[in-house]
Amino acid sequence: ISPPPCPNPIRPFTWLEGLHCLIASIGLLRLYDLFQPGVDPWQLVVAQIAVPGIALLSAAQLFLSGVRKNFRTALARRKSGHSIVCGIGDVGMQIIQNLRAAHHSIVAVDLLGDSPYAATCEKAGVPVLQGDAKNPHVLLAAGIRRAQTAIVCTGSDSENMDIALQIDAIHAQPRYLKSGRIQVLAELRNDWMHKRLIASDKRSLGSGHVDLRLFNSFNAAARMLTKHLHLPPSPEFEARTFVLVGFGAYGREI
Repeated sequence: ISPPPCPNPIRPFTWLEGLHCLIASIGLLRLYDLFQPGVDPWQLVVAQIAVPGIALLSAAQLFLSGVRKNFRTALARRKSGHSIVCGIGDVGMQIIQNLRAAHHSIVAVDLLGDSPYAATCEKAGVPVLQGDAKNPHVLLAAGIRRAQTAIVCTGSDSENMDIALQIDAIHAQPRYLKSGRIQVLAELRNDWMHKRLIASDKRSLGSGHVDLRLFNSFNAAARMLTKHLHLPPSPEFEARTFVLVGFGAYGREI
């Protein structure tokens, strides 16, 4: 008995018609009473081979992708002298791209392991560990004991400082001491907090085993922009005269 035909796709499906189409599609995967060339329609003959083939190919791709991701995650703990980026947002992704361009070894940590940025990192060969970077087990899985640099840019100032303090606590444990210091770069977007901490005693921002430095992405971008500004060549503009449109956080830094 041939599978029931699907209803006309021009008019809307009912749930019963959708169920019939699903049963008809599953019927193509039968392993007995196969469709015979010259007896049954050629579309069914081709479909009974193509549908299982596509399903097996998709399953194999998913399996290999999972194995590759788990293998990279397992190797992350064994890395040495690498950079750990906590938070794969706009800032974190830009940092990862710049580190990759400089041929640095990178491990990314983010709460969302299935975000578009995480998928981009996985495609580029950057292992992504899904988890909360405030959890010491997640940091240890990222190889924090042997990392050279940790960049913390989750988008939340409080989260960034908590992660930085957690890194400091891990390296303060005697059995984790090492000869070199790890440099921790924590993003602070709050202008007042950033300036107050920068103006404070710098020795209080780190310790003997952690070199903690704060950065503001708006401030850093503004510095890079103004450093490469060129005076307009037109004579109607006076020297050192610029027009700034917009006065948000970026505009204020500029």
